[in-house]
Amino acid sequence: LRYTDFDRDTKRIILKKVKKTASDANGITFDQYKQFFTFLNNLEEFSIAMRFHQLSNKPISQAEFQRAVKISTGFELDTEVIGLIFRIFDADDDQHLSYDEFMAVMKDRLSRGFQ
Repeated sequence: LRYTDFDRDTKRIILKKVKKTASDANGITFDQYKQFFTFLNNLEEFSIAMRFHQLSNKPISQAEFQRAVKISTGFELDTEVIGLIFRIFDADDDQHLSYDEFMAVMKDRLSRGFQ
């Protein structure tokens, strides 16, 4: 959240939502972390897979997100990680993501590397 364009109040709301709905008080595992960054390294492929869905002008469900991850990386992200992504980026809590917002934040993160 640190590098997003979200204002301070939005960041606070997101953090409260994540803390309130987190199923594991210990956070994510190192393996889940590595898996997520492997996904980020395949973001261009994911973007291509999602463009077809975007053309339908429909928001992205968790199942559709998971299918695009599998197509672009060859593996599925842990459901806890996908749930966390949706808790952060699902602004209206409709269980769907906005493709443009999600991809803008992820591409910005990837372009910064370890900064």
